[in-house]
Amino acid sequence: MQPARADADRAILPRSIDHHQPRTPQRAGPSRGSARDRWSDAGLLQRQRERYTTAMKTSKQEARLRMAAVLERFTRDEIEARSATIRERLLERPEVSSARSIFSYVSFGREVETRALIRDLLAMGKTVAVPRIAGRGIMEAHRIESLEDLAPGPFGILAPRSPAPLDGSPDVSVCPGVAFTERGERLGRGQAYYDRFLALHSETFAVAICFEEQIVAELPTEPTDRRMRLIITDRRAVEIA
Repeated sequence: MQPARADADRAILPRSIDHHQPRTPQRAGPSRGSARDRWSDAGLLQRQRERYTTAMKTSKQEARLRMAAVLERFTRDEIEARSATIRERLLERPEVSSARSIFSYVSFGREVETRALIRDLLAMGKTVAVPRIAGRGIMEAHRIESLEDLAPGPFGILAPRSPAPLDGSPDVSVCPGVAFTERGERLGRGQAYYDRFLALHSETFAVAICFEEQIVAELPTEPTDRRMRLIITDRRAVEIA
């Protein structure tokens, strides 16, 4: 192991498994140690968790910045054309054609465009729901009958003008993301809205739509990050077991 890497590992690994530290004699006494020892161990563990969380957040932000630079090169015409290809691929999927209710994000910025997708789903007779922020960190699925039901909401993203909560969980959830892996791992914008939503609606079929360039080999992940079951790009479909 290189010295720099060793220092980084020591920053987040428990001292008890850091083989670069000299061994110290064990003190005699009960195996569980004194209350003071247990308090000290708990504090050490908490500091290790905090260091790990800080490193993870930094790593995720770096990945977001790299992908933002990639997407910045896309022209508006290119986004529209490639989004149309993704929409066609998605609508051909049996999971979508057989679904009664579908939850879809409303596109913003350089995301895959979804307004045409929402129109097509409504024309197919699907019950369509879109995100509505209901509180700090809370996102709900609310039904719409047309795009006219939308108005600018938090962050400038279109959201339902009036509340109309979807009963139960949607059959399919179409999710955005900054980047994905072929294992279904997803990197969002950092607010964890979709991770919480998917955890609450674990029975929904989670589908991601993205441009091929947004598929990467590795992503920093955490236990609370939710995986996709299917990823549709303008070139292929990635099915996750």
